[in-house]
Amino acid sequence: MSVYFAQRRKNGLIKIGYSRSVPNRMSALGAKLIGAVHGNRSTEIKIHERFAHLRVRGEWFRPTKELLDHIQQEAQNHKPDQESIQAAIRIPDSLLERIDKLAERISRDSFPLTRADVHRRALEMGMAQLELGEKKLKKR
Repeated sequence: MSVYFAQRRKNGLIKIGYSRSVPNRMSALGAKLIGAVHGNRSTEIKIHERFAHLRVRGEWFRPTKELLDHIQQEAQNHKPDQESIQAAIRIPDSLLERIDKLAERISRDSFPLTRADVHRRALEMGMAQLELGEKKLKKR
């Protein structure tokens, strides 16, 4: 698991994010990986807090000397793992709307979840239900 630093080509902003599949994330962001550290969501949150004064919006930060020096000194010796592969699937808009509303409710009530987190969890839960159904069919 890795916390990555990705820089947009267009405006130079730096995204500090967390991913199990950094190469796929870079592709989705259209940004260049400029560093990574081993870590999880709590690591990401600590880095966000450290550079909160540079936050532009969400997980995007101004590329100041302070942040770039941190990346140069702390985030050059970790090669991100690619633990998962993203698959392109067509999800109906009505289902995406339900997922977004659910993510918003969960985030408001407990802890922040991204749309991707909710997609991943829905897929996991759906697979568990399918596997359970398969076992029941085999018992017949």
